[in-house]
Amino acid sequence: MKRRVTALLLGSMMILLSACGKSNNNDNENNAENDTTVNNNVAVEDIVKDVETAYGDDFVATNVLDHQTIKELMGIDPDWCEELYASNSMIGMQKDTFIAAKAKPKDLDKVKNAVTAYRDAMVADTMQYPMNIEKIQASRVDVYGNYVFFTLLGFIPSEVEEQGEDKILAAYQEQNQKAIDVIESYFK
Repeated sequence: MKRRVTALLLGSMMILLSACGKSNNNDNENNAENDTTVNNNVAVEDIVKDVETAYGDDFVATNVLDHQTIKELMGIDPDWCEELYASNSMIGMQKDTFIAAKAKPKDLDKVKNAVTAYRDAMVADTMQYPMNIEKIQASRVDVYGNYVFFTLLGFIPSEVEEQGEDKILAAYQEQNQKAIDVIESYFK
């Protein structure tokens, strides 16, 4: 009987975690992915510099990853990309991550799927660092033309952390919006 109850509880927890991850998947469906007017000649390096500038000292995803690490950690094959950048925080508990990829047109879906799978895996693994649950749920995948971005950035004031999960989630969504505003400025 104890085994059944334990199995039921574990199953319920997995369903709940899965539902949380899916309900907060901020994959930007209203993006410029299929818009043929999107400028596909933007340098990823320029976007990255402007995103870093927008966050200032709060940009802690300063650990720039090499292509082999990106492939192993995030599942993005550098051969699918014309340009590829990914960075994360050097502090293990700090989950800040930024990915900017200019996919080869024929490999856009592969890059988008890999980045989305990476986000989904982070959401599913939030129990490893429960203090990051809302921050990870607020992360997002956005596509503009041949470009794919993953944004998990920013800090919120401690007083917001005391206001409950909904306020924390909204605050982290606002933090990620800083990067999205920069990215969108290149593709308007």
